[in-house]
Formats: sequence, C-alpha cells, structure tokens
Amino acid sequence: MSKTSERIGKRMSVTFIKRSEIPEDVSRGREATTHTVAITDAGRIVLNQLSTKYFDGSPHAAMAFDGLATYLFREDSPVVKKAIEMKKLNANDLVTMKRSKKGDPKSPFAFNGGGRLGGLLGNMAKYGASVTYDYKGSGNQTFVAEVDEKNKAIKWNFPEGGKLTPRPVAKRLRKPKAAAIVANPGSTTGVPADEGVQELVI
Repeated sequence: MSKTSERIGKRMSVTFIKRSEIPEDVSRGREATTHTVAITDAGRIVLNQLSTKYFDGSPHAAMAFDGLATYLFREDSPVVKKAIEMKKLNANDLVTMKRSKKGDPKSPFAFNGGGRLGGLLGNMAKYGASVTYDYKGSGNQTFVAEVDEKNKAIKWNFPEGGKLTPRPVAKRLRKPKAAAIVANPGSTTGVPADEGVQELVI
C-alpha cells in the first residue's frame, strides 16, 4: 500500500492504494495453452483462440486428410506453396475461415465442414481420409490438436470408427410459474387469481 496518508474530516484517516500496486487478476481471461478444434453436430469446424492466433490473422487455410489425420495448413506453408507450384492447388482453392461470432473481430476462426450432401466431412474418403466422420451422430465434440511447425499446420485425428459417443446435454428445467394470489380483505389467506392476474389485489 502507498505510504501516503490523508486525513479526511475529523475522524477518518485513509491510506490510498495506487493502481500500480494492485496485483493483476489472473483468474479471468486466461489464454488457452492447448490447441483444440471443435466440430458441431451441424458440421461447423471451430478453432479455439490459440489455434486462431497460430494463423497469424490470416483467414485462409488449406485442409487435407491423411488416414485418420487432418491437417489445416497456413497459406504460407511450404506444403501449400509447393502444391500451388505443382498446379495441384490454386490460391482460390484455400478455405476461407470467418469469425465465429459475426461482428466480433476477436472471436475464433470457423468454417462449415458439413452442409449439402454431407459437405467436406461427409466426403472425407474422397480426399484421402480412411474414415468418414459422422458429425451428426457424434454431436458436439472437441479434438485436441498439435502444431506441425515444419509444415506450418495444426493437426488432429478423427476416431477409427468415424464416430464418437455424443456427450450428454444438460436439459434446462423451467420453473413453473407461481399462481398469483388475490387477498381477501380481513383474511390472512388468499385464493388463486384468475389466469392473467399479475399482482396482489387488496
């Protein structure tokens, strides 16, 4: 605390604490230390903040499969550059990720992997995957990812069976509305009010 004391009035003596002396609150806003990728039951692929940050602000990426492994390459990846040079990939073929919350520039990157005819995830075998991931049957799932620094990509694995057991979803219980009471003058008891009555009538 600051050593500077001031007397306010006749009975109060306070010591002011300088803002620089207050320890920072580390309980809020902790950054993730693990890369994760979430896939919803609608096939939406959402990166966490750490993985989003790895893409250095660029929303463009190239996605590829290798057996159970899934790669999401940065646009400056040597693998992507080589694929473009060899005409196996065009710059316009890169996935464009968007912020998961519209209008929020700090929200994580996300893109649609499901959709019409199964979308990308429904046709994984066509692109080199050994399984097709059942995102609808698996529900909302989160996969731990790792960084492939050499190839500038994040990587995660799909389950061998192509499906995971959906996690239980807690149902919200709605409290029943309490019946309004109409008080009887001179009585300590009341009777239920007609539907629509919102206040106590005396």
